[in-house]
Amino acid sequence: MKRALIMPLLTINSGHHHVADSVQQKIRNEFDCEKVELLSYTFGKGESIVSQAYLKWITYSPTFYSKVYKRIALPNGNTSLPFKFYEKLFLRNMQKILSVYRPDVVICTHALPSHLLNILKGKGRGDVTVINIYTDYFINHLWGNDHIDLHMIPDAPFTYELTKRNVNENQIVMTGIPTDEAIRITDRRDYERKEQYEILISGGAQGTGKLNRFIHMLKPQGRIRYNVLCGNNQKLFARIEAWNHPQIKPFSYIQCKKQLNEMYERCDGIISKPGGVTMSECLKARIPIFIYDYLPGQEEYNFTYLRSQNLVQNLREWRGAEEYLLRFLDDKREFEVLQKQLDVYHARLTPKSILNLINESIAQSSKENINP
Repeated sequence: MKRALIMPLLTINSGHHHVADSVQQKIRNEFDCEKVELLSYTFGKGESIVSQAYLKWITYSPTFYSKVYKRIALPNGNTSLPFKFYEKLFLRNMQKILSVYRPDVVICTHALPSHLLNILKGKGRGDVTVINIYTDYFINHLWGNDHIDLHMIPDAPFTYELTKRNVNENQIVMTGIPTDEAIRITDRRDYERKEQYEILISGGAQGTGKLNRFIHMLKPQGRIRYNVLCGNNQKLFARIEAWNHPQIKPFSYIQCKKQLNEMYERCDGIISKPGGVTMSECLKARIPIFIYDYLPGQEEYNFTYLRSQNLVQNLREWRGAEEYLLRFLDDKREFEVLQKQLDVYHARLTPKSILNLINESIAQSSKENINP
């Protein structure tokens, strides 16, 4: 059996891990899969300190985080310094991981492993197929390019961005951001005006951000029932539960994707931050998406891109939020316009399975190694 190494970053419950788990689910019948997290491999238990510091940094210093992220993620004259730092800190351990695991393919769901593997392959020290799976609607400049065998992109327009970085178009395929197999495509093409709608509110796996303040601003009038996904934020769950509001019901972190899919199928829309995996799940389920806030960095870019494609609605003006929701949900034309946009998006997705794409990439890589 072939061996696949899947590499996210940090151990916190993030989109990088959700995508890694989804890919493992899709290929496990033909691959011996192992998920290796680079920081834990390097620092052991010290990785948890890094993870917690990262979460606090985003939560308490979002403006500073955004500036640092943009400096690293966007092309400018100062990016080489942090990149050199990453290489000095992690490159040797990445080489060791390849030697220990001897994988046929390494699947990167974070930019840092991709960057390091790209360097090793460029130096002739990594004879392995490497695949980038992008987990946001933005491709930062830490991702490896030159020696990556396959790029699974979130949407077709990113092809142009990668070809500008000298990536061969034949090595780019639009898979969307991979989701769990339990998340199903829902047929929502028939409009139905309802006397009472059901809306999901999601704060992401960590329940971070301004969710508590947003819910306080809602002031439900009775036509919308809100189910709030609190993630791992138990304080938020307890606070909402204590309100005992008839129109607002909290839920703790839902680990079962089948249960989450059932909630997607029932709901008439979702209010969320624009995390890559959540957005991909909702696009797959054809749910109207209303963005109430975003964290700096990846979510900020996700919102900008998805809004430009008319795939999400802007709900960042909180006053009168329920009135805005009802105007949208009661408007058949708005519904039909969104469904047409979703038709266009789904038509761009490749019909090939991720398993077939990975097998084809390994075969092509092996062929090139034999006949350089």
